[in-house]
Amino acid sequence: MIRPITLDLPTLFIASALVVTLAAVLFVIDSLGRGEDTVGRLWSLAYVSATTTTFAYLLSSVYTQMWWGIPLGNGAAVLGFGAIWAGARRFNDRTMLLWVVLVVAAGVAAVPLLEGPSGGYWAGSDLMFWAMSAFGVLAGVECLRPRLLSFNNARFLSVLMLLSGVYYLGRVIAFYLVGPNSAVFTTYFGSGVTALMLVAFVTGGAISMVSLRGEDSRQTFTNRRRADVLTETASPDQFTDVVTPMLVAARESAWPIALVVADIDELAGINAAFGRAYGDQVLVRFVDVLRSTTPPGTPLCRLVANRFVFLLPDATATEAATLAERIRLYLIETPLIGDGAGVRVTASFGVADSATIGYSLRWLQDSAVEALIASKKAGRNRIVVAAAES
Repeated sequence: MIRPITLDLPTLFIASALVVTLAAVLFVIDSLGRGEDTVGRLWSLAYVSATTTTFAYLLSSVYTQMWWGIPLGNGAAVLGFGAIWAGARRFNDRTMLLWVVLVVAAGVAAVPLLEGPSGGYWAGSDLMFWAMSAFGVLAGVECLRPRLLSFNNARFLSVLMLLSGVYYLGRVIAFYLVGPNSAVFTTYFGSGVTALMLVAFVTGGAISMVSLRGEDSRQTFTNRRRADVLTETASPDQFTDVVTPMLVAARESAWPIALVVADIDELAGINAAFGRAYGDQVLVRFVDVLRSTTPPGTPLCRLVANRFVFLLPDATATEAATLAERIRLYLIETPLIGDGAGVRVTASFGVADSATIGYSLRWLQDSAVEALIASKKAGRNRIVVAAAES
């Protein structure tokens, strides 16, 4: 007679901890190999949090005096799901809202921490379930937004996150209706079942995230090598080749230098209303405005879609913002195409300069993009100057 294999909770936690740790190490190594990457750092944080969760629960289940493993594990679990959501938002060029994740994770950890050892194993679990369900669904939906949706692996990641969100929603409902000690809860939503699901989720998530970032890298490499035919602006690689010596010279001479990222507002709406050909004309005319407004020979690059970047040597952030304001006002007052009845477009701008950010092209560009995202969030058609990190 074959006896069924049964695993106690500590054994399940040990097994899941080993799998999660291995996946986390592999993902972090992959992220380090890609250089500076905000999305990779956020998703690495998710895997480090998952590893922390499994070891915290393992310790608290084996050693009762280590009750603090419960609040640590609860907070880390929420932080992990939230970091995936924040990373997906950053991938889509949206504000990360990492502060929201940190506040929620801290709040979830605080409840069992305040209750102390008397709170028991399930202290604050309902809040953790709600938070993980919310972040799981939010991350799943974020993966279906336009930029991520263009990658095949984003769909798989979306399904994983949505299923996780639904699972934790079912878990909190069962927690309230039948209690955590009931046979129904233990069978379908207990810690053992959740540990096995965590292993499946972490493994599938690691595969999809690594593959997704590989797709993005290949697409970025292809785009960077090709000059933009439509607008006749430099490719990102060409732009880098041109501006890197300028940045080195500016640093050695202590000259100011500023970088501006400009983005046409609502170009997708223009394409939908008037057709792609009309939208292409808007892009060409927008570049004409940039060239006629900036000093002769200003390096100009089309980053993606309707987003452009240019470098202003010997310019402060104030001077760069003043120039961007001239462009912004011109767009408001003058239709890019047609006569006075033509469609007027607006643009948003992000500005970063060496006095605040330094002379690294990556830092300047990342800071200017973050400022641009802030200008979009504030209502578009405005200029935001990047501030120094505190």
